[in-house]
Amino acid sequence: MNFILKHLLELRHIEYFILAKNLTILEVSTGAGRFVESCAELSLAPEIQDLFPELTGSETALQAVLEGQQSSFEIKAITRSPHPGQVLYFDLFVIRASKKDAIEGQLVLFLEDVTKQLELEQSLVQNSNETNLLLSQISASQEYVNQIIFSMADALIVTQRSGKIKTVNPAAQALLECNDSELIGQSIFDVIERLGIESEDSLGSTETLCQTKSGHQIPVEVSCAVLQTQVSDFQGFVYTIRDMTEQKQAELAKQEFLAMISHEIRTPLSAVIGMAELLRNTELAPHQQDLISTIHSSGDALLTILNDILDLSKIEAGKLELNQQSFNLSECIQAVVNLFVPTAREKGIELRFVTAPNLPQIIMGDSARLRQILINLLSNAVKFTATGEVKLSVIPIATTIPQSVELQFAVSDTGIGIPIHRRDRLFQSFSQVDSSITRQYGGTGLGLSLCKQLCEMMGGRIWVESQPDQGSTFYFTLTTPIVAPIALHPEPSVPLQIDSQMGQRHPLRILLAEDHAINKKWC
Repeated sequence: MNFILKHLLELRHIEYFILAKNLTILEVSTGAGRFVESCAELSLAPEIQDLFPELTGSETALQAVLEGQQSSFEIKAITRSPHPGQVLYFDLFVIRASKKDAIEGQLVLFLEDVTKQLELEQSLVQNSNETNLLLSQISASQEYVNQIIFSMADALIVTQRSGKIKTVNPAAQALLECNDSELIGQSIFDVIERLGIESEDSLGSTETLCQTKSGHQIPVEVSCAVLQTQVSDFQGFVYTIRDMTEQKQAELAKQEFLAMISHEIRTPLSAVIGMAELLRNTELAPHQQDLISTIHSSGDALLTILNDILDLSKIEAGKLELNQQSFNLSECIQAVVNLFVPTAREKGIELRFVTAPNLPQIIMGDSARLRQILINLLSNAVKFTATGEVKLSVIPIATTIPQSVELQFAVSDTGIGIPIHRRDRLFQSFSQVDSSITRQYGGTGLGLSLCKQLCEMMGGRIWVESQPDQGSTFYFTLTTPIVAPIALHPEPSVPLQIDSQMGQRHPLRILLAEDHAINKKWC
């Protein structure tokens, strides 16, 4: 083999073997040893099959190349392990020497290291498989998301950052009475105008009326969220529009039912309480008086529960309105405290009312709702206290604006207390600290929930501090205007004169109207 060819093969890192016609080795390149298991095998192998067992059985093909019947013979990707954990790949290529070569009539076997190429190809194949798998997963994920979007009962509109509509689901098309071609690519602000929402108020959640294509108005709740990703093409806004027709109809039906059931329950209950009151004022034996008192007190308790349920329903429906009138704060609180004096005296506990010297006399607010909060809190305090005292205090804690004050009320007791892990249930409707509380003390769990909502309606808040077996203190605040007391100038007293003949000279007839047969008996 001439020098130029050898040099060229060396530059390409291609090794060679020159074989005789009987396939024995005549000449070997200097670097060919790296393609055999060990250099010792190279020196001991007289035939090429001893070094490359892959050629065993290929003698016919090699002979065809030698005789010129076949131009070449090759085997690709032969593997060797020159070192543990290392794999070497090479291609084996056999040709017959040309007439110009001194080795004419002999075979030349070339060995080319293709390890890097095969590893690269394997890496590309693996990456391609992983890419295909990832694309398949992305496609499945996209299909999954699309199925969720298109199966949603709520209308969904997705826009780009510019406000151009990108995606609408069938529910949105049905609600707006438009197909996707009429919506996709259009501005979301046109839809917002049909919803009666100002563009700057489109974020967040709000209830409004949706104007459909046919002119119908549908009550809806619209909410908007921002889509923020690292890819600008996937940034924008998501609008969710919920049809509130059924909910509004259910609320209306609930209000009508409560209004109807309120009358149907209050009327016979008032008769029970009234008849018990009349019967209690008659001559009865002591055990009969006890029975009538039980009926009367149970009727009052049932009426209180009914009023709480109706008040909560009104608050949920947004129908409860506060009656703003001026009233004497101390007299209002003292009247509530007096209601619980007999019960406290009967249980042997002390009931105290403490005020601050600078407490305003006349304030503006809803005295009935303030009484309702105080009655609920004092009722619980007296109920859950066996020994010790119950104290109601009120102090002004801040003057917010001229002629307005923030008041803090506190109802403390020395009763059973509340564990920390149970306090989150206190202000939830129909919930009590423990089921054993209901069995032992009774109650519906509505009082504190109602107190919380009433406090918030009056611009205040309510909270509790408590230790088990040491007592509890319920705090609540409200902000109210201060009303200056009106100076009264007493007029001269005039002696009262009673005319015993007035009824005879001016006889009067009184008409009492009552639609309930039972109530007619005591009207």
